[in-house]
Amino acid sequence: MNNTTKVMSIVAVIAAAAIFVLPNILANSALATQNFGSPFGTNAGPLYQKFKQCLASAETNGVATVDQIGRCFDTVYHGNN
Repeated sequence: MNNTTKVMSIVAVIAAAAIFVLPNILANSALATQNFGSPFGTNAGPLYQKFKQCLASAETNGVATVDQIGRCFDTVYHGNN
C-alpha cells in the first residue's frame, strides 16, 4: 500500500464517520431552544415558547403562512400587535 492509498483510506473513514455523526448533532432540537448569546437575553426560552404557541394557534392544517409567522414574530419579540 503506498502513501496515497493510506491517506485516501483515512479520508474515507473520516468522511464516513462524519456522515453518521453530523446529522445527529445538527438535528438536535435541544440546540434550537438554548440561549447562545441571543440578542433577546435570558428571555429567549420563554419568548420562543410564546412564539411556538402563537404559530400553533395561527396555523391551518399544520401550516402557517409567511404573514402569520411574521405577525407572531413581531407580536412576541417586538411587542407589536
